[in-house]
Amino acid sequence: MPQQASGDSASIVKRLKALFDNMEAAALEKPPNVDGIMENVRVLWDGIVKGEGFKEFFFDPELVHDFKSYMREVSSCAELAKTSDTPLEKETCLRLIEDLRGGILGVMEPRECDIYGDIVMPSIKDVREYGMKLGYGFRTGEGLCLGKKVCVSAHEIRVRVMMNLLSNCFKYGKRGDVTLDYNGTVSGMHGVSVANGMEEPIPPDKLEGIFAGERLRPEITGSGIGLSSARRTVKKYGGEMWANSCVSAGSPMFRVTFTLPFAGGMQAGYPM
Repeated sequence: MPQQASGDSASIVKRLKALFDNMEAAALEKPPNVDGIMENVRVLWDGIVKGEGFKEFFFDPELVHDFKSYMREVSSCAELAKTSDTPLEKETCLRLIEDLRGGILGVMEPRECDIYGDIVMPSIKDVREYGMKLGYGFRTGEGLCLGKKVCVSAHEIRVRVMMNLLSNCFKYGKRGDVTLDYNGTVSGMHGVSVANGMEEPIPPDKLEGIFAGERLRPEITGSGIGLSSARRTVKKYGGEMWANSCVSAGSPMFRVTFTLPFAGGMQAGYPM
């Protein structure tokens, strides 16, 4: 079953939900209550960023960075309506508030979600246009569409895991299809893989280093910590992440596989 917040965290979840409900109610007023939106965003900002009540529950600096970006977007949307004659873009504001709600409460209360519908497809949607401009397509294996459920924060897995894996495909892989597939079950976990072609195989002794910030190609810009962050997030949920490189159908391939916990106990699946 999905994990539920307990103890002090349950009261924090209740306070957070009230803030989001207040934001949405303010956005739905006629005319929208822009001051009400911004006041609740300020309370949320002070609680998470300044540590006035919530920060101990959001200890991952990368997640806090994401939430700061969301909060700035909500504030900017409201501020534009307050300082100009432009009416509040209500639908945009409500979507931003819902994204923020889903991200923050998802970290507090991991919930049952579908690998394909809640994690894989939204991740592809987020990067499809950018990837296609670079010459990449996306292919999903049939196994992903079989209703595999996991108990995680879907937002956190998309942002911290899938976005890092897909961006690495664009940085290091050959143009062509990025393949996302279901890799069976092991020890109460579902396995998911992301693979794409490479110019040449990665030596086995180099594979573990990519999770420690080592770059596959020195000329590629970036911090080099994407896969390290992705693995840390997966491990937080009790999963594992590993990489392999091989030659498939005459072409070098690079694949990263990660596992996430079943929702609701054991489920039927393929053997690893």
